[in-house]
Amino acid sequence: MLFSLSHLVLSTYKSDDFEKKNAELIGKVEDERNEAERSEEFTIRAGVYVNDQLFEDHKALLTFIYYEGDEVGVEFSTEPQLNSIVMYGVRTDERTIQVAEEYTGVVATLTWDNENEVTVTCSGEFTGMDSALFDKMVNTHYTLESEL
Repeated sequence: MLFSLSHLVLSTYKSDDFEKKNAELIGKVEDERNEAERSEEFTIRAGVYVNDQLFEDHKALLTFIYYEGDEVGVEFSTEPQLNSIVMYGVRTDERTIQVAEEYTGVVATLTWDNENEVTVTCSGEFTGMDSALFDKMVNTHYTLESEL
C-alpha cells in the first residue's frame, strides 16, 4: 500500500508540473501571436488612387491632400482636369475613412480592400452643374497609382 500511495503522489506531482508547463507554453504562444497581429496593423497608404474605367477620355482620381493622425482630406478630380471636390473627415477604423462635403452634406466612405485598393461608397446627393460627374466618382473602386 505504501508503494501505491507514493506512486500516486509522484504521478500527481508530474501531472501538476506538466499542466503548469503546458499553461506557460500556451501563454507564450498566445503572446507571440498577439504581438505578431499588432505588428501587422493595416496601414492606409496616402497617395493618388485612380479609376481609369469610369470615363472614356479621363481618369477619376482620389488624392490625399491632408493626412495627419486620424484626420484626412481627399480630393476627387479628373485627369485631365474637369472639376474637383475636396472632402474632409476622419479615419473611423483600421480600414475605413469617412469624409463629408461641407455644403451638400454628402458623406463618402472609403474602405480599403487591401493596401492598394479602396472602394468608395456614398450617401447623400451632390447638387449643381457637376453633380453627375461627382455621383459617378464616389460610388466605385480605385487603385493606388502613386504613394505620397
